[in-house]
Amino acid sequence: MNLLEISSLYKRFGGLEATKNVSFVVKKGEILGILGPNGAGKTTLFNQIAGSFAPTAGKIVFAGLDITGCRAYAVANLGLARTFQIPRPLHGLTVLENVLVPCYSPRTTGLIGGRKHAAACAKEVLRTVSLDEKADLAVEKLTHGELKKLELAKALALKPQLIMLDEPFAGLGVQEVAPIAEAIRLLNSEHGLTVLIIEHKLREFMKLVHRVIALNYGEKIAEGSPREIVDNSLVIEAYLGKGGAALAGIGN
Repeated sequence: MNLLEISSLYKRFGGLEATKNVSFVVKKGEILGILGPNGAGKTTLFNQIAGSFAPTAGKIVFAGLDITGCRAYAVANLGLARTFQIPRPLHGLTVLENVLVPCYSPRTTGLIGGRKHAAACAKEVLRTVSLDEKADLAVEKLTHGELKKLELAKALALKPQLIMLDEPFAGLGVQEVAPIAEAIRLLNSEHGLTVLIIEHKLREFMKLVHRVIALNYGEKIAEGSPREIVDNSLVIEAYLGKGGAALAGIGN
């Protein structure tokens, strides 16, 4: 079953074509990766899907509903959540309060039985990303790695069907990446959460994803399994270079 369908998505900013007739589907229950060099149109694609701005042309269908041009809050309340590459905490609030905000959303309160259960919902989400012991801390006291976890927690608090992760491992060391990657893996395998992910840390990315879409200059240049992608000549030329399979941790 296709949970998300992207058809001929095109976005122009003045004379810049940021995405050019991009089409693909995200199947329910899969982890689909978006790969490409900086400037390939990956985040622009996310922004169109999430409702940050409307596409110039094309169509976006989520869970059978045409959401093309819908505002971000409406998209989120349908169960499509996203994170940002640079964490966006609500300053002046604690970690728990940051997660409480999305727990008060119409979608979440409807699913958990009202606002009276919001605190329990927020604490459960914090346990999922191993931030429960930091619940009462001001967000200003969190490390970069913990802020990345909080970014994930805020999206999970919306009880999404599909979550879009924009470089969740950016700026993290190996020891910080592992628990976040494992949380994403478990959310997918044990809870059926569908994931669309952008990431430049190739080894971690390729271990997580089931399929990959490769973009370059706003166009889709390849689609396939991780093995097929690292062997694709267009992807090698545009992004991976020679030895890309080794960098991605995929053997012959």
